[in-house]
Amino acid sequence: YKLGNTKKLLPIWNKHFDIDKRYILSQFRSMTEYQRKTLWSKNSMQIIATNHTYAPLGKTSPDACKTSYNSLLFAKGLILSSSIEFDRVINESGNKELLKTFEELRTTQRRLNTFYNKPISERPAGETERLEARANELEKVLIAGSKEYADFTRYLSVEWEDVRNALSDKDVAIEFIAGTQLLDNTTKPYYAALVLRKGWDSPKYVELMTEEELTEHYKRGAHIYSGYGALELYNRIWAKLEPYLSEGDNVYFAPDGLLHQMNVELFYDVNRKRANEKYNLYRVSSTREVCLDRATIKKSSAVLYGGLQYNMSNDSLIMESKRYRGTPTMVRFSADSLQRAGWEPLPGTKREVDSIDVVCKAHNVKSDIYTATVGNEESFKALSGKKTPIIHIATHGFFFKNEEREKNNRFFERMSIDQQGPRKPDNSMKRSGLIFAGGQRAWLGESIPEGVEDGILLAEEISTMDLSGTDIVVLSACQTGLGEIT
Repeated sequence: YKLGNTKKLLPIWNKHFDIDKRYILSQFRSMTEYQRKTLWSKNSMQIIATNHTYAPLGKTSPDACKTSYNSLLFAKGLILSSSIEFDRVINESGNKELLKTFEELRTTQRRLNTFYNKPISERPAGETERLEARANELEKVLIAGSKEYADFTRYLSVEWEDVRNALSDKDVAIEFIAGTQLLDNTTKPYYAALVLRKGWDSPKYVELMTEEELTEHYKRGAHIYSGYGALELYNRIWAKLEPYLSEGDNVYFAPDGLLHQMNVELFYDVNRKRANEKYNLYRVSSTREVCLDRATIKKSSAVLYGGLQYNMSNDSLIMESKRYRGTPTMVRFSADSLQRAGWEPLPGTKREVDSIDVVCKAHNVKSDIYTATVGNEESFKALSGKKTPIIHIATHGFFFKNEEREKNNRFFERMSIDQQGPRKPDNSMKRSGLIFAGGQRAWLGESIPEGVEDGILLAEEISTMDLSGTDIVVLSACQTGLGEIT
């Protein structure tokens, strides 16, 4: 690489990546989710940094484009995809014993989350360790049993040719690259794209801009979606891809880096025509998704949340909670979580869901509206496994940045965010959530009746729900689409 000998480098890079990929997949097939996360954390940096360093060779080498595209297909969303595929194999197996074991695993994981969210001093002695051991045991039973039905890692073996062959004449696949992890210090961190169409011999490499340039735009916030900002970013992204696009194309694109946090669909050209008006844009976690043969979910029903009453008495909390007895209580917030003096009513959200209800009726979609005190956390968790095609949530949302722990030390101590140990949970999904009916009391640190949900739904809690029958989710709230790029 340092000598610029691309001819010798590319076969070595390709073989190196192939060995890493086959090793990781062979290990995944017998590993629990925690073990998969651990293995990937040890191996991901080398694969990603190698790709980020060598990908720009694609400017002159089609072979570099092929290996880079394969690397992106493999690495993007690897842990999430393997977990989703594993769950799908179990759910579609039809094996009652496996499904029973799977439900016990999910129940055990929910209980574990509850313990992780308590101070260590408040946990029953040895109970956390017992639950961890039981979860590990159950996962191994499921892994062994699932092999009879399908290999849940086969989806991760998709390569660029598979994506190309799945595209129709009007389809385009785009893998964005955030080239920010590099093996050398001579290349500036950059953003680029790999474009692929039906019939092509290899993907095409498109250089976009430096990381520094994109970061400067990102710092301008919502201003980038109007005026000069929207035009400049259109020219830096979509205009550079236009040689390979035609108006009306179906464009499946997988963001990377800061592009995850930017609405690139809204940037517009000199005629003020936005990208999502010129193309049918589909944002995906990886373009390998175009290879999936998934059953179409009929949009026959919808659940709409809006006009929620955040301040409720204990009696009201208990009364509404009784509708959903059996839903496990997950986590309580404390007063130390306070970032604002309570949550104000959002009367516009009631008008919003009423308007959507009218649209649903006009299209023969049955909609259920959860409003006022009825739209509590229990009602949302009760949707698990109910196969609800459309979910619309108009409410308050929040996201804590990692550094905000400095302002909320006692809160994070209570939530065991910094818990150490061999199975230290990832804390990122404890720092994002939505406020449901009755959430005011817990947010302000007031007492909550025993056995009642606190009205603050964390991303971590959603992760244990079965929403496999859901096709569209709208988060009509503050602070959505946020997160930290790591």
